[in-house]
Amino acid sequence: MIFGIRARLAAAFALLAGALLVCALLLSQWSFERGLLSYVATQEAERLQYIADSLAREFDAESIWREMTDEHFERLVDARSAGMPPRSGRGRPPPPHARPGSPGRRPPGPGTQPPKRPTALLDTSGTLRFGDELDALDALIRIDLIIGGETVGSLASPPPARVLSVSGAAFAAQQRQALSMIGIVGLGTAIVLAIIAAGWVTRPLRQTIKAVDQLSSGDYDISLPPARHDELGDLMRNVNTLSQTLDANRHHRQQWFANASHELRTPIAVLRGEIEAIRDGVRVTDADALQSLLDETNRLSRLVDDLYELARSDIGALRYEFASEDIGDILECVTSMRRTDAEQAGLHLTLKIDDSLPPIKADAARLQQALQNLINNALAYTDAPGRIEITAQMRDGNCRIIVEDSAPGLAIEHLRNLFEPLWRADSSRNRKAGGAGLGLAIVRNIAQAHGGDVQACASNLGGLRIELHLPLSGAL
Repeated sequence: MIFGIRARLAAAFALLAGALLVCALLLSQWSFERGLLSYVATQEAERLQYIADSLAREFDAESIWREMTDEHFERLVDARSAGMPPRSGRGRPPPPHARPGSPGRRPPGPGTQPPKRPTALLDTSGTLRFGDELDALDALIRIDLIIGGETVGSLASPPPARVLSVSGAAFAAQQRQALSMIGIVGLGTAIVLAIIAAGWVTRPLRQTIKAVDQLSSGDYDISLPPARHDELGDLMRNVNTLSQTLDANRHHRQQWFANASHELRTPIAVLRGEIEAIRDGVRVTDADALQSLLDETNRLSRLVDDLYELARSDIGALRYEFASEDIGDILECVTSMRRTDAEQAGLHLTLKIDDSLPPIKADAARLQQALQNLINNALAYTDAPGRIEITAQMRDGNCRIIVEDSAPGLAIEHLRNLFEPLWRADSSRNRKAGGAGLGLAIVRNIAQAHGGDVQACASNLGGLRIELHLPLSGAL
């Protein structure tokens, strides 16, 4: 993948870092040039102040305009511009050793003498008296000329628009070159760090993609390291959960097929044995033999019907007709039908209904089916003599139907599997109690179709307690 997410992230990081670096370098260059020009302006103000101090030493307030000459002012300005002290003495020519070209003074060499700065000497009215004509008087650098405590004029020069001295220009060029080198090194470093950062960011993505490929191929043995505490870490943890869920579903599906085949094989094997015995003359074809065949056929038919019912409820194909129903009437009807069965099994069946229980939205036929399955489970797995208590009450805004029985109970670790299809607590699949282990799974699906749920826990009677929760509004 030429332009994968890693390359795109690296390019994005590099472009971002490069843009920030260029902006920083441009701002640094601008700040440096501004600071350098400010420094040059400060030096220019010091130069003017030095000339003003020199004039104050050589002249007094009354003689400066009378004795000052253009030549004298020019020599004073030139001497300061060249970095030399001005001449001494009022109105006198400089000594021979200080004259330009004399052996006692070496003028600046070619390329080292700074260009002359325009300088003007103004009187108090702002009129030019000596020096150069200047434009934009308001923007000039001005230094007052104070002699004997009296301001007699001012010195002015234009603000520097660029570095005029050769050494200053060389320094500025050196700084620009250094900033360019810093920019190149910084950009290279940013690109390398961008590639490393992109690899660090995309590494969990590559691991997750590989894990998803394994899942799609049916390999659920996946364990991504969820060490990160960000969105990518959440994604890796979710993929781990997905792999565990898929593996558990595969295991449950395989177990379900195994259990279903076992449940179907048993009555078929009994039927085959009975028929072969009759065919071979081992057993007489009488009413008892036919009744045995009918019992196994009915058992097989119930099992197939339950499997079909469970499959339809799992895919939501069961038809529900919701209406306002009195849960008390439904419980009375179901209990009255099963009380005789309970007495024959040596069990005492009781019903208690809360008088304040309002009608609920439910499918009466499906709800009767769920209650029949709960009672069947209690009848099948409760030892005689024993008790079965059914209670209907209001709790937390829900209608709660409780079916609990006496011993024997069920181990706590088995409660979470109680509503799984074809599950039994005994590993031998003992058929003494009858049933195929589908009734409670159908109860769960019916409860969920009504917008409720079903839970199981240990009963105070010593057996099992199953609670069916149904919202008052029901599911429409």
